[in-house]
Amino acid sequence: MSGRDFYVAFGEGPENGNRRQWEDAVQFGFVSAGGGRWYSQSLQALSPGDRVFVMIPRKGYVGVGVVEQPSTPVSEFLVEVKGETRPILSGGIRAPRMDAGADDPNLREWVVRVNWLRTLPREKAIWEKGMYANQNSATKFNDEKTLKRLVELFGLDEE
Repeated sequence: MSGRDFYVAFGEGPENGNRRQWEDAVQFGFVSAGGGRWYSQSLQALSPGDRVFVMIPRKGYVGVGVVEQPSTPVSEFLVEVKGETRPILSGGIRAPRMDAGADDPNLREWVVRVNWLRTLPREKAIWEKGMYANQNSATKFNDEKTLKRLVELFGLDEE
């Protein structure tokens, strides 16, 4: 494998304060974490060119993409909407509380721009018994068995 592969947990829904929704991440090209430094600081490990495999906890793997920009505070993250560049918080996102703690560097959401290679709706998430999962928001992907299986299931070409 490439050595630049990462696992990213994408917690969504009410149990995560309605801070993020998978459909927003797919539409606007990002992964994010927030609500405390413990959740967001691991995103700092992601650099442009890294490949991320994204898992929604208790659902499964829903996407794979390549990091385009490092972690950015949500209030500074720009998206394109109908040909116009604007802050994501005014970009028509579905997540009702992505702005929670936006003025607090420890609590705010941090966003990493991703170019998606493949995505799935949460209802079609990939999960098989024994696959790698971790409670950190981002970790180096060291589980070669899960990584090989995901490459296969997402139909990725490996050099």
